[in-house]
Amino acid sequence: MRRFDAAIKALGVPIVELEHEWDSAQPQGLRAKQEYDALVEQFESAIHALEQYERHEAELEQLRVQLAGCTVRASIKAWTEPSLSLLVKLGSVIIHVQEYLGPDGHPLDRMAFENAAKDPDVKAWLEEGTDLALLPVKRDDGKPGKGKP
Repeated sequence: MRRFDAAIKALGVPIVELEHEWDSAQPQGLRAKQEYDALVEQFESAIHALEQYERHEAELEQLRVQLAGCTVRASIKAWTEPSLSLLVKLGSVIIHVQEYLGPDGHPLDRMAFENAAKDPDVKAWLEEGTDLALLPVKRDDGKPGKGKP
């Protein structure tokens, strides 16, 4: 039996009868053998196409994984290279927090770092850093909508 006889048999093609007919010298036997060979050729072609498809799917999945890794690395690289204006704002936040927590802390320092934290550039940078899991997540203070799990 050939490689795909079981598959052809599963489709209901009577292989035994075909083989019996092949032994006869009648035109029906020759036609049956040709039909059988054509079916086998179609199966082999379909199996080959399926194997190629599966191989290409595996290669495509590897490329997806590589692309995802590149995207994350590109995002991290962009996040770690903020603009000059953002660096100034972040530096201002640090200085004002240090002054506010120091012995001569002043309410204006608190207002300054709170306002800087509301800046759209700072908020976007914080959100992106949190999404990339590069920053700590704020604790939930019990108010709805605060903190992320």
